[in-house]
Amino acid sequence: MRILMLSCNTGEGHNSTGNAVREVLESRGVECEMIDVLGTCISPTFSKLICNAHARLYKYAPKLWDAGYRVSDRKQLEQDEADYKTLFELLRNSAKRLEKLIQEGNFDLVLCVHMFSGVMMTVVRKRGIVNVPCYFVATDYTCSPLVDQCDADGYFIPAADLAKEFIADGVDGSKLIPYGIPVRQAFYSREPQDAARKALGLPEEGMIVLLMCGSMGCGPIRKMAVKLAEKLEKDALVVAVCGKNQKLYEELTAEELPSLRVLGYCTEIPRYMDAADMVVTKPGGLSSTE
Repeated sequence: MRILMLSCNTGEGHNSTGNAVREVLESRGVECEMIDVLGTCISPTFSKLICNAHARLYKYAPKLWDAGYRVSDRKQLEQDEADYKTLFELLRNSAKRLEKLIQEGNFDLVLCVHMFSGVMMTVVRKRGIVNVPCYFVATDYTCSPLVDQCDADGYFIPAADLAKEFIADGVDGSKLIPYGIPVRQAFYSREPQDAARKALGLPEEGMIVLLMCGSMGCGPIRKMAVKLAEKLEKDALVVAVCGKNQKLYEELTAEELPSLRVLGYCTEIPRYMDAADMVVTKPGGLSSTE
């Protein structure tokens, strides 16, 4: 069996979800391939543009970001926002490339971990040339905008309590599968704290606070890291994860505080969580689940 996973590089959460599913499926002999649907079916330049715009909106205009989540009706978006009209047209017009990719790859099933890919797959399925099963995986503890525009065979949602919200937004309730948000297998087991600290070269004694704000390194993380490093007990250590925010990494590194360890993009978050006494993070879907 071959499964195609369609993600989008707007933050690392969608990729993390796809990789978590892929990890389990491949361990069971299922062949999987994951792509950035914007970069592959439109262009790498467009994918980078959308990713950068997404990050800037998330970092510098959080109120506008919140407003976008409160508006889930695509028709209203198309009427009020020219940018959304352009985006929808690009997604629709690129569906043929996705259709060709599915055909040439002989995929048996498509799994969408981002709304954009869900919209593109809906166009593909309506054309009737490719008719492979398609499922959508929600990566937030809410019904994200545009999910109601994705015509999938099933929708994996984080919890049964969210069913009413998805149904209210137009999703067929009979297709909802409350199965949680997939995370890497490393998060399902716990390493002894002393062993985790030793493996990471962290102090054996004293409190350790893990501070992180997602792959984009958003929020008041710089101010929080400095305040915590200054206010906590002398033997405490703050580990600040900056993700892909190079500017934040350089700013925090320049602080030169002995009680502050600064990390960039990190793949050992499960171990750092095991080593820490406290985790301070944003309430994103993946962050909360992990």
